[in-house]
Amino acid sequence: MVLIMLRHKVFISGTGALFVGIATAVFMPMVAWFVFGIATIMVLFGVLGVARMRSVLIAIVVIVCSAIGIVCGKNAVMWAHAPYDNADNTVQIIGIVLQDPVQKTFQQQTILAVRSCTMENGATCAIDRLLLRTQRYAEGLSMRRSVRVTCVLTPIENFSKTFDYVMYLAAKGVRYACDAEDVVIAKETGIYDQAYRVLADLRMRMESIIMRNVVQPQGALAAGLLFGGDERLSQSWQDKFSATGLTHIVAVSGYNVTVIAHALILFGIFIGLWRKHATWFAIGGVILFVAMIGAPAAAVRAGIMGVIVLFLLASGRMGSALPVLFLTGTIMATINPLIVRYDIGFQLSFLATLGIIIVYPVVERFVRQRNHTLGIVEIILVTVSAQVFVVPVIAYHFQTFAPYSLLANILVLPLIPIVMAVTVVMVIGGFMSTWFAMWSGWVVSILLSWVFIIVDFFAKAPYASLHVERFSLWWIAAWYGIVGGILVYGRKHVIRCNHR
Repeated sequence: MVLIMLRHKVFISGTGALFVGIATAVFMPMVAWFVFGIATIMVLFGVLGVARMRSVLIAIVVIVCSAIGIVCGKNAVMWAHAPYDNADNTVQIIGIVLQDPVQKTFQQQTILAVRSCTMENGATCAIDRLLLRTQRYAEGLSMRRSVRVTCVLTPIENFSKTFDYVMYLAAKGVRYACDAEDVVIAKETGIYDQAYRVLADLRMRMESIIMRNVVQPQGALAAGLLFGGDERLSQSWQDKFSATGLTHIVAVSGYNVTVIAHALILFGIFIGLWRKHATWFAIGGVILFVAMIGAPAAAVRAGIMGVIVLFLLASGRMGSALPVLFLTGTIMATINPLIVRYDIGFQLSFLATLGIIIVYPVVERFVRQRNHTLGIVEIILVTVSAQVFVVPVIAYHFQTFAPYSLLANILVLPLIPIVMAVTVVMVIGGFMSTWFAMWSGWVVSILLSWVFIIVDFFAKAPYASLHVERFSLWWIAAWYGIVGGILVYGRKHVIRCNHR
């Protein structure tokens, strides 16, 4: 037992030190080693004060892991700020499209995973990914498609003083842009790419069934719910969803995947599966979902976090959820340290999942004492648990706060699993019967009309979106401090009630 506890402490200490080292180097690269020196001295003084072998072992692990984290973080920052040696060179690129093109005013853009890069003189250039910009609605450019382009490499540049676009793309592995007039579709060479291409084509066929049989803008939302992304909605509706705090329902995030997996578990139990089997049913659904949308980095990250946490929740091993989450986050941060600071999706996914792990058990036990009929209530509690942890980060990054977000989520979220289930049935039936797809499409349209009514109502309400320009890190610390105090009190209250 002592050995198991020691392993647990060493694991937690090492994982935490590695993550803190990475975060320190990414947020404070100039003083990272200075901070490390002070922390090392404090740890050594603590060890001298408590002369035990276990304390010495933990201290060594903390010092070594934090040093490794600092090295990883500083190397990533140095790579992001390295000279642009390949800039202004004309190159021929063969690559794989990693995401559906985003339509801008005069062009479309996507990210390419570079398979080969050749300059005019025949030399190769070491580039892993680049931002491809082409003419608006250029034909043939779609997810997982293999393409060949010829263009001039240009460095990524910031277009706003308030948003570091250079580092945002660097966190995605992109430092160069490529403006191409012509895009030649190439043949997928590897089995891996061919398999993803088949799934991408299947997804496009499924999306076309939705868009044909569901009236707009409900059809755009139904496709977004199933495959992620709000780009199918008009800009005005995107703004309304953002103002009411409901953009996340069409975003591939840890929260979204967790809600989907949780709904699949409940559905599995409803159709007669044991909870363990329902969990595997949900895991399979999430894996298929991630593969179907092309397995972009955000979806993979969200899928890993959502599946791990839901599996632990379903198996009743809540004590393992927190260490596994931190291990997952630390591994991701070690592979790509820049996501800790510059990938908002990573931050929101991590915090939403953390909120579900910490907040949900407290509020779920509290509600269970008063209401034994959960189901929809469970979905609402999961939503509230995630929202509590992501609200301050959203306010910090986007300088906005949606006062009606929680109420809007409560009114909309219980309907989302039903809509997704009906949409899936419609798509499957649509491959066999046009008549069935048309009538089930009307059902989806009617159900989603409620979502648009709620969004439109709250978006037009007074003070629907508040500007919080001075929401600093101190406010974030205060928010989490208050939430932490409430959770401690709530946990003690639940334990007291259980003893009674």
